[in-house]
Amino acid sequence: MLRRFSILLFLSGVLLLVGCKDPEPVRIGFVGELTSRSTGLGISGRDGFLLAIEEANRKGGIEGRKIDPLVRDTRMHNETALHAVRSLVDEHVSAIVGPMTSQTAVAIVPELNLAGIPL
Repeated sequence: MLRRFSILLFLSGVLLLVGCKDPEPVRIGFVGELTSRSTGLGISGRDGFLLAIEEANRKGGIEGRKIDPLVRDTRMHNETALHAVRSLVDEHVSAIVGPMTSQTAVAIVPELNLAGIPL
């Protein structure tokens, strides 16, 4: 319940970042450890992320714009995590939720700082 609330709060913050520029969907990414020794954490995070987006879309999305979730597996491997983040940047996400471990976060934060995408 707390995780869902945190994600909904995060999505509200994204509203301030994306504004009402065009009718395209808002793309929000998730990066997590879906196939590694931290699979349980990654899957729980992903499921909470998707549930929060489903609920937000049911209520009209963000300023009437649908939210498109984009999920990437980091495999708890730094190079895979960087590839996942770069693919989300190429998909023009407004924000990224995750990762579920600090090891992965340390690897991807510099890349996201350069791209100007909140994590």
